[in-house]
Amino acid sequence: DDHRFNRSVDMETGYRTSTILCMPVKYEGVIVAVAQILNKRTADVFTFDDEETFEAFATFAGVCIRSHQLFHKAVYEKRRNDVFITILTKLSNTDIRDMDSVAQTVIDNITELLHADRCTLFMVDKEANDLVSKIMTNSGAMEIRVPIGAGIAGHVALHGGTLNIKDAYADSRFSPETDRRMGYTTRTILAMAIRDHAGQIVAVTQVINKLQGCFTAEDEDMLSYFSMFAGIALSNARLYDFVLRSGNQALELFQATAEQQPRRLSTNVGPHFYGMVPAPEELEEYMKLSELVTAEMEADLLTSRFNVHQYALSTPHHRFVVPLICRLFDMMGFTEQFSINKETMFKFLICAKKKYRKVPYHNITHAFDVAQTVCVYLRLLQPAGLLTDLERFTLLVSAVLHDIDHMGLNNSFHFRAETPLGVLSAASGAKSVLEVHHCSLSIELLSIPSCNILEGMADAEQKEAFKGLIYNILATDMARHKEFCDRFREMVQNGFNREDGEHRKLVAAMLLKCADISNVTKPFEISRMWGMAMTEEFLFQGDTERTVGLGVTPSFNRQEKVALAQSQLGFINNVVIPMMDTVLPLFSALESFDQTLKSNRDRWDDMLNRQNSFVETPQTSATEKDFEKV
Repeated sequence: DDHRFNRSVDMETGYRTSTILCMPVKYEGVIVAVAQILNKRTADVFTFDDEETFEAFATFAGVCIRSHQLFHKAVYEKRRNDVFITILTKLSNTDIRDMDSVAQTVIDNITELLHADRCTLFMVDKEANDLVSKIMTNSGAMEIRVPIGAGIAGHVALHGGTLNIKDAYADSRFSPETDRRMGYTTRTILAMAIRDHAGQIVAVTQVINKLQGCFTAEDEDMLSYFSMFAGIALSNARLYDFVLRSGNQALELFQATAEQQPRRLSTNVGPHFYGMVPAPEELEEYMKLSELVTAEMEADLLTSRFNVHQYALSTPHHRFVVPLICRLFDMMGFTEQFSINKETMFKFLICAKKKYRKVPYHNITHAFDVAQTVCVYLRLLQPAGLLTDLERFTLLVSAVLHDIDHMGLNNSFHFRAETPLGVLSAASGAKSVLEVHHCSLSIELLSIPSCNILEGMADAEQKEAFKGLIYNILATDMARHKEFCDRFREMVQNGFNREDGEHRKLVAAMLLKCADISNVTKPFEISRMWGMAMTEEFLFQGDTERTVGLGVTPSFNRQEKVALAQSQLGFINNVVIPMMDTVLPLFSALESFDQTLKSNRDRWDDMLNRQNSFVETPQTSATEKDFEKV
């Protein structure tokens, strides 16, 4: 009944507090802690003897606590000095000619220094009166702009100083929009201005989610000290970047005015791949890079836990994509079985990589992901003997090429906007605009003699490979999704016959379709990153639709601010779960992917419920039609 007692702890823990003995813990007369014991077991209340015993304990506890504090301070000072020496060495060794590299070094070191989950660096753009940040996605850096004065980072940029926020959602300056889009929950924030040698604010660093507890005064001190050096490095890198861009613009202008004759195409290379076939020097670099693939990288390659994001466009390991896809062909036994020349394989993959565009989702990283997933499927299903070796090989080639030269805009857009591809498809009666384009480029690439990985096959095998390739890629059109699922379901009900070529064609196509949308069946963090990339590509199309005067597709409207969790749930519930239910009767070895899918669904559902308790979310849920291939 004591009014000073906080009942909320008992309510949260389910514990019932009856009696309390509370006493200060002192060292040399200064209170260093408060000790509290609850619920006397052998009597109704604590006695005077209990108080004396507790007081004696508190005396020794005070000495121990003070000793610990002094030890902690000494350890902290040593750790800070060691960390600063390491971090400043890294910063001094960073090439200032690469502004993005300097910024990423600052971000990585701050995150490590403060034991935080992540960090965002906002550069000051004085001309636009904005803060500019780059978030790394599969397609590279995505730029975000925030007006100076808006939000937490904007407040720091305008007023300087430091903001140490222990509850982000309780601070009126915090906007939960980024959390909703990225499927993330921000708890704690430490934001601080970074100044150059002249004292001008050149950036704001926003450190998010201390791994344990909240950011402390020690964290503020360490960040302030580090920021002095980071400010100088960022200022120098920005100056160099400005000079370099100015010089490049002048050079491009000179070359444009000096160009007089159009280039001639090689008779051995189609127009879409002119200049892409690697020269001997470039080929040698890739061949040498292949030798650097470690046993650990290779061992991880054919597992369901493989994280393709470690090889995304924005990462230094992206250069391994070509050697690792080549390694997939080796590990599956296809290189030897179909007599594929190693140089030919590398030229084929290098050209394919160059032809994939740097769009947020449908880039070469997605192709690598689908190819890797197809190989995992084939390994798991191999005992079932569903496909011939040629069909398995063709399926992997299809995975590599199935989205080549994707523009990040779906078939509907090309028809509505009457793009050249859309007009051509409409005139010819074809509905699968992009898929036909992918097929055309795949054939063109394989028709280049130095890139033809089918050259070791007999003529009959080559014809079958081309037919299978075209069939597989055309099947990835989401407008035909229901058609293929219905046909597959009927085939399974009537009994799969391995001797029936049409049955095997359908099996191969469905495996590629499953791999194509498999990102939601991967471990949650891998899946979440793909969800962010897909959302950004949807929004990119919505922006493009608005720019060209078309009606914006509801799920692609940036102004609607649909939460990432909500979008993912729509895709999972309306598209992927029904598809997995369709294929599992025959592809039972893929059961683990279905389990991960449903676990991810539950996590997204829980996240959406928690986010809705903070802010009302527009109830726009994606359907199968919204996910028509983009």
